[in-house]
Amino acid sequence: MAERLAAGYQARGLNLHNEVGFGAKEATLAQALLYTLSPPDTLLVSPDSIWTSPLWAGQLVGAALRGCHVFVIAPSLGNAPAAGSPLMARTREIFARLLESRSGLAPEIQAAGGHLRVGLYTRLAPSGDTLAKVREAAEAIRRQPFLQEEFPMPRGTVELLEQEAARMEAQGYAPRFLAERTREGRPKLHRKTQFIATRRVMRALAEEPWTLEALRRQVVARAEATSDPDGLFEAEEPLGFGMDLMRRLESSLATWPDALFYLSGGSKNQDPRGASLDGETTYVVAGRWTLYLYSDFLFLVAATTWLQDESQLAELIPVKKERHRKLGRFMEKIL
Repeated sequence: MAERLAAGYQARGLNLHNEVGFGAKEATLAQALLYTLSPPDTLLVSPDSIWTSPLWAGQLVGAALRGCHVFVIAPSLGNAPAAGSPLMARTREIFARLLESRSGLAPEIQAAGGHLRVGLYTRLAPSGDTLAKVREAAEAIRRQPFLQEEFPMPRGTVELLEQEAARMEAQGYAPRFLAERTREGRPKLHRKTQFIATRRVMRALAEEPWTLEALRRQVVARAEATSDPDGLFEAEEPLGFGMDLMRRLESSLATWPDALFYLSGGSKNQDPRGASLDGETTYVVAGRWTLYLYSDFLFLVAATTWLQDESQLAELIPVKKERHRKLGRFMEKIL
């Protein structure tokens, strides 16, 4: 530990908890502060496997009205780890309201310089198959070019992904799984992470030549880890480059002392229960170490279908029976 600290592995983090029932709700409070106090031109990416809370949806709409760029992500039916009909019906209803808010408040959001993007995770590439994942990401970014501006990424990102995919294929890349007989089908979105960053700083960092190299090395490290999982325990080179990247970020970010960077993860879903009833935990990282997971969120937004209207929503989360919709509303507080 002392050696790591001396080498510069120093991140600022805070562990927060929601107590059960009527106890203190530190994790809920922290998320509400991040959502409601982020200034204009802040990027907020909010993916979750259970997205059923009007509280969080309303706060994110408010953030877009202040000029933030908001990305809200839930799984499609095929990518949902919890795919019960009442739950998915409730998710579809919340996302329909988000689409309506985006449409009805479009002039106000645009005047503030904000964006509200509503998407469903639709990744097809198998879990652990880096080659398929990289190809799918490159194709998705080409198909949805707004991502390169709204989620700032280096020029040449698509070309880099295509080159790395070609290199992996030429070298005979093949994924190797630690767990045999894993569930077939689409990967499931089972993450409870939030990424918050100042976009003007992300845009400036994207122009740095070493940013593209950092992205390339992270893709290479993913490929090596999924082709030889045992090598994860000997991955000193990626860690060394990561430390070098942090030093570069520290130097660059000194130019923008007002920049915001937060990453949170934990047990809490985007549902009413997680916010007000259940015992939950959230860990929040602040500062430049947040950007260590930049590429992870880049692949996430590239694996998402960004909705244009409710017909796409109905196609990706079909609810065939009205009773499921009614049950979802009735059970809102516990879903």
